[in-house]
Amino acid sequence: MIEDMLKVLFFFQLLFVPMRTITKHIMCNNHAVDMFYVLCDDNNHFSLSMDPCTSTWKEKVNFSMTFIPRMNVDIAYATVEVWKNALKISEGRYDLCTGIDDEFDFCGALKGETITGHKIRTLSALPFMEGTTIGKIRVFAGQKEELILCIDATLINKL
Repeated sequence: MIEDMLKVLFFFQLLFVPMRTITKHIMCNNHAVDMFYVLCDDNNHFSLSMDPCTSTWKEKVNFSMTFIPRMNVDIAYATVEVWKNALKISEGRYDLCTGIDDEFDFCGALKGETITGHKIRTLSALPFMEGTTIGKIRVFAGQKEELILCIDATLINKL
């Protein structure tokens, strides 16, 4: 009797507890490589694409990004961690916007303003090893250094 009652309570708890789903945003998926990212924060309005989806690291690739920030981007920096097989192989902090002679076009963007960017690159400069590599990217902005973008990007090199 008590066991049946616990089962019913557990069932109703599952029905009414909100579940968070994680959405993979696929950038590239072919016989040689899978590239995708997951947004760590549901409030991010961010998209990243790669064209063409290539498995040759010498081919030029067009990367396109769209982002709508939650706050003004006058001062911003990014932290990047690179993980390979559960081992952190690199980490760093990169100043993006300082308010003085900023290199990036998005510096000075206002809260709610759509930021777009395009870069054509070859991937040959990146050290791709077989297996899974994860990049954790966090972007902070403002005097209070609030998190405005959180991305976990995954590269699975099958060759």
